[in-house]
Amino acid sequence: MGSKEPMVSLKIEITRNLTEVVDLTGPITLGRGKDNDIILLDGVVSRHHARVYFDGTDVIIEDLNSANGIVVNDNRVFLRALQDKDVIQVGKTKIYFSTEIWDKPPKEVDLMAHQISEFDMQELINTRDIFFRFPSDDKSIEQIYTISHQKFEQLPLNDMEKLNLDAALNEAVGNAQRHGHKYKAELPIEYRYIHTPDHLILRVTDQGPGFDYRAELRRKKATTAVEAARTTYKAGKYGGLGIMMMLKCVHKVEYNRKGNQVTLTKYLGDAAKRFEEEQKRQLQEEQAKALEEAKNPKPPLQEVSDTEDGIDITADEDDGDKKKENDSGFIIQADD
Repeated sequence: MGSKEPMVSLKIEITRNLTEVVDLTGPITLGRGKDNDIILLDGVVSRHHARVYFDGTDVIIEDLNSANGIVVNDNRVFLRALQDKDVIQVGKTKIYFSTEIWDKPPKEVDLMAHQISEFDMQELINTRDIFFRFPSDDKSIEQIYTISHQKFEQLPLNDMEKLNLDAALNEAVGNAQRHGHKYKAELPIEYRYIHTPDHLILRVTDQGPGFDYRAELRRKKATTAVEAARTTYKAGKYGGLGIMMMLKCVHKVEYNRKGNQVTLTKYLGDAAKRFEEEQKRQLQEEQAKALEEAKNPKPPLQEVSDTEDGIDITADEDDGDKKKENDSGFIIQADD
């Protein structure tokens, strides 16, 4: 399959199990200013806070004389070579450095050029790493759904977890058909299925302009998402609930920078237990930290003013709409 090339990226945490992935192909800057590659809408982030760049095979993060600094793995740094799984903190935003390796899939099924009947159905069901490319029409999507449902049946999961996978995949593929391709059947949807002993990965890619997941987050509430998704699924329909439903049905959801690729991860067995325990531990630590800070408040981080150029970008609820001002930037709104 040739040499393995790592996918070097920054994974920006939006919520506890939602990240947005920025592939690193050259230098990028982070800060509050609209001319940054990654715009952090956070009052304690400087206009030009940090940059990340390649130095040979190393990836370097550099503090650009920011007011409040950069923290990597709980240590303040000014210049550092990043390692896989390093955790970067810039203001309120947590960013994970990643050097994942994605091998070429051993099995590829191109339904743009072939009929499903030309393939061995049992092989498609049993293959643990497989790539599908198929038209954006209802018939082809139903064929992929049927194959995936049978693959899910082989997983060490209970019926509800399998149903949740069905619903999450339907949503991802349905979004590609509806929002990405506007029901243009001739456009291909790509779908990678990877099953390892400790996790399942479902990656769906469309050819569209990209999905604005942040607008979706603002519109949808999580309280009834799963039940509504199950109703939609049982009625034989696709989609309609988007990101909130997927967040309830799998352990992790990742969007690429463009917004036309979503990766769903479901941990299995002991890996699922470890992930869920780690999530609980982090939540408890955050709650304990908030309680401690309420009892013994520390001096606040320095608020950074942008008044010198007439721009005032703060982490308010309405700031998510500022994306319209700079489509080339990648805007992250800090959670309170």
